[in-house]
Amino acid sequence: MLITTLIIIVAVWALYTLGMLYYNRSTVSRYSTQLEAINFDAKMTNQQIIDLREPSAFSTKHIMGARNIQAGLIKSSLDALRKDKPLFLYDERGLQLAGVLRQLHKAGYTDVYTLKGGFINWTGKTKP
Repeated sequence: MLITTLIIIVAVWALYTLGMLYYNRSTVSRYSTQLEAINFDAKMTNQQIIDLREPSAFSTKHIMGARNIQAGLIKSSLDALRKDKPLFLYDERGLQLAGVLRQLHKAGYTDVYTLKGGFINWTGKTKP
């Protein structure tokens, strides 16, 4: 009985986790263009580059030219973002993008690019 209950709990947890991963990926694909690091680097020149990570991670190392706006503060920071210029977003691993992209979409931002896989996949110039 205990083993059956444990198996059911693990199965439910696995299904929930897989469902959330699918939902996040589909949201990111729906509201942004995902770019590999080399393409992100090539297109981001003179654009709005937003690092969604915590300030401590940003101050340690970030993409050259990026501004730090934490993912949880994006809604209150919309006035600092221009709608007439593309947005280039990244977080650590691409896991916080879905919520941010939903908020940006609701606010009317349509020209949005994201770094596929997040900052851990970045190979371009950084600033410590």
